[in-house]
Amino acid sequence: MRFFLIFLVFIFFFCLTAYAKGKGGSRPTSLDSFEWDGSKIIKFIGKETEVVIPDGVTVIGTCAFELCSFVISVEIPEGVTEIEDWAFADCPVLKSIKIPASVTKIGIGTFAGCGSLTSVALPKGITVIRKSLFEDCDSLKSLTIPEGVTTIENSAFEGCGSLKSMHLPKGVKEICVTAFYQCKSLETVMLPDSLTTIGDNAFEECESLKSLVLPKSMKAMGSVVFGGCRALKTVVIPGGVTEIKSHTFWKCDSLESAVIPEGVTKIGYGAFLNCGSLKSMVIPEGVTEIGPLAFHGCSSLTTVVIPKSVAEIGEMAFSRCVSLKNWLVSENHPCFKILDGCIFSKDGKTLVAYPNATGEYRIPEGVTVIGMSAFSDCESLTSVVIPPSVTVIEGAAFGRCKSLKSIVIPEGVTKLETSTFYDCVSLTNLVIPDSLTEVSDAFRGCKSLKNWQISENHPSFKSVGGCLLSKDGKTLVAYPAVPEEYHIPEGVTMIGDDAFASCRSLKSVVIPEGVTKIGEFSFYGCHSLESVVIPESVAEIGGWAFGECSEMTIYAPKGSKAEEFAKEKNYSFEAR
Repeated sequence: MRFFLIFLVFIFFFCLTAYAKGKGGSRPTSLDSFEWDGSKIIKFIGKETEVVIPDGVTVIGTCAFELCSFVISVEIPEGVTEIEDWAFADCPVLKSIKIPASVTKIGIGTFAGCGSLTSVALPKGITVIRKSLFEDCDSLKSLTIPEGVTTIENSAFEGCGSLKSMHLPKGVKEICVTAFYQCKSLETVMLPDSLTTIGDNAFEECESLKSLVLPKSMKAMGSVVFGGCRALKTVVIPGGVTEIKSHTFWKCDSLESAVIPEGVTKIGYGAFLNCGSLKSMVIPEGVTEIGPLAFHGCSSLTTVVIPKSVAEIGEMAFSRCVSLKNWLVSENHPCFKILDGCIFSKDGKTLVAYPNATGEYRIPEGVTVIGMSAFSDCESLTSVVIPPSVTVIEGAAFGRCKSLKSIVIPEGVTKLETSTFYDCVSLTNLVIPDSLTEVSDAFRGCKSLKNWQISENHPSFKSVGGCLLSKDGKTLVAYPAVPEEYHIPEGVTMIGDDAFASCRSLKSVVIPEGVTKIGEFSFYGCHSLESVVIPESVAEIGGWAFGECSEMTIYAPKGSKAEEFAKEKNYSFEAR
């Protein structure tokens, strides 16, 4: 009898163990640990660290486990069909979750912020990886995406810093905006032949991404798709893509080779910006436009092939391409020609770009226009001779030519566009012709420019002590080399737009009685400016007149326009 009782006890515990194993090895969490709406869990209110969802549940509701700071594991039973938005979001110690095959829908941000989650197996019924599903799951190292998934939505894996590889199954057609943004450990991605679209910033700052094969099925890539993928070395763009959009390969420091297909018609703004390892570029027939900054900072680029179809080259498209000496342009090109490493319009009248100009350079006679940013960032350019034929010098034409010491602007030029000589820090001498009537903010950052050579009979300007004034002395136009302390001359009634902009050494300025207007951006970027004395006569101050002058105190009469301005812009004020 005793033996028989022992046998029954053994059978009981054996069956109990088998049952427990069949249920995942754990007893279901008490029903009292949940708030319910029929078969839907509304909220987890228990204290368990290991949660086993009871049988009979069909839906886990929105935010049901959100911010549960103690839950380590969750086991979901067969029968659950849906996990709603943010259900497990921001559960910081959640390490594992078992999702059954019955689940066919997982909502937005379901596991976002689960920083301890290391691996997840998604069920086969899932067709869409929803927005922010695993965003900021920083410990996630492995994940199986099932066959049947067609779309990976915005930010689905953004910030998954431990994810090293990703295999996307056949059937995925679209990778949406920021899907893998800042997956800093991601080294390899297998893209299926079904893929047609990659959205903006999809792989931006995946700085470990070394290899990538874009499938032939692709039709479109968004902006900044691979921006900051610093380890990426080669890329072949599929033939179905028609545009390389802005900043697509921005800051791909290791990119040595990029093959552009014949179907592309436009290379966008900053598309290959600062790809410092890129050595050559064949732009295919069919491309009509190379956007601004497209290849800016490609310091290793030595050869560029420009086809006959290119009709427009944007500003600074090849600036800071200091090694670029070999332009391959057909003699029959309808828009451009090359002369001594410099690219000109076909008729020779516009100097388009000379990105590696060094030493002294004499612009050929017959040129009438120096194009926008034509010599921008030519840091070794020391001297330029501009012929009398030039009548137009466009914006930023000599911007950041830091070794340029002197320049003679020829008679016939009437206007200097914005930033023409921006940050030409060595420029000390400038000859201004009588024809010049407008200078905009052409000399911003020219901290050494003290010698303005202007004829006594100049109809528009005069120079007094290194300061450029209007002919009548009433408008202070520019003083880029202003000393640390400066008293604006008597007789001035207006401080022009950008007059002292980026004068970073200026500490104090006294504006005399009689000045009525302080122009827009007039002291913008004067970071060392500590004190400004403003008289009661000032009735107008530009909104950004003292932008980025955060340490400045305004001294002015109480009740003045200056006091009103100081209060409006939250500047320190003292009455005088």
